[in-house]
Amino acid sequence: RRGVDVHITDNVVKAAAGNWWLGKEVIALLLDRRGDDVHITDNVVKAAAGNGWSGKKVMTLLLDRRGDDVHITDDVVKAAAGNERSGKEVMTLLLDRRGDDVHITDNVVKAAATSGQEGVLKLINTRLNILISKQWFTLAQFYNAAKAGDEKTIRTLLRQGIEPDLKNLMNESPLWKAAQFGRLAVVKLLLDTQAVDVNAQSIAGRSPIFWAAANGHTRIVDLLLARKANPSLADENGRTPLSVAKENGHDDIVDVLRAML
Repeated sequence: RRGVDVHITDNVVKAAAGNWWLGKEVIALLLDRRGDDVHITDNVVKAAAGNGWSGKKVMTLLLDRRGDDVHITDDVVKAAAGNERSGKEVMTLLLDRRGDDVHITDNVVKAAATSGQEGVLKLINTRLNILISKQWFTLAQFYNAAKAGDEKTIRTLLRQGIEPDLKNLMNESPLWKAAQFGRLAVVKLLLDTQAVDVNAQSIAGRSPIFWAAANGHTRIVDLLLARKANPSLADENGRTPLSVAKENGHDDIVDVLRAML
C-alpha cells in the first residue's frame, strides 16, 4: 500500500536476516519486491550466520540469490562458529559452498568454544584437519555444563583451573547462562570462585540477574543480590529485572527487587 515510503536500510535487512522464525521468508520477500534496495553487507551476512534457528536457511538463500555479494569475512565465520543452536549446520554450509573463503583463526575457535559448540570444534578438526587444543573442548564442556546444571563437571573443571568467566560473542558468561536456566548449584559454585563478574552485561544489556528475574528463579535472584548484583541495570530496550519480573507475573521477585531499590 505504501511501498514507496518503505526504506530498506541496512538495519532492516540485518533484522530480517537475523529473524529466528521467518528470516528466510522475509529476506525472500525483500529480494523479490525490492531487490535493488537490498544490500548484502557484512552486518547482514553476520546476522544470517548467527541466526540460531534459521541460519542455514537464510545463508543458503543469500548464497543462492546473491552469492557474489556474500563475503565470508572473519567476523562471519566467527558468527557461524559461535552460533549456539545451529553453528555446526551453518559452518558445514560455508565449508561446502565457500570452503576456500573460510579461514579458521584463533578467534573463530574461541567463538565456538565459548558458545559450547563442540560440534563446530570437531568439524574444524575433521573437515579441515586442524588440530584443536584440548583446552578449547574443555571450555565448551564448561559452558554446556553451566547451561545444563552439571555441578560435577563444573567442580571438576574449576579444580583443573579453568577460567570461569570467559564470554561468548554475545558477551554472555557461564554464570549468565546458569542464571538464565535456573541452575542454582552452578550459580553458587561460580560465584564462590570470586572470579566472575556478577553484573557483566550481554550485548543486549542484560546481566545475570535479568533472566533469573524474568524466568522466575527466585533463589538465584536472592543469591545474586547477596553477591552485590545490581537490580537496576537496564537492557537496550530500557527493561530492568524488576520490569520483566512484573511482566511475567513473578510477584515474589518483584517484592524482593522493590525492597532493594
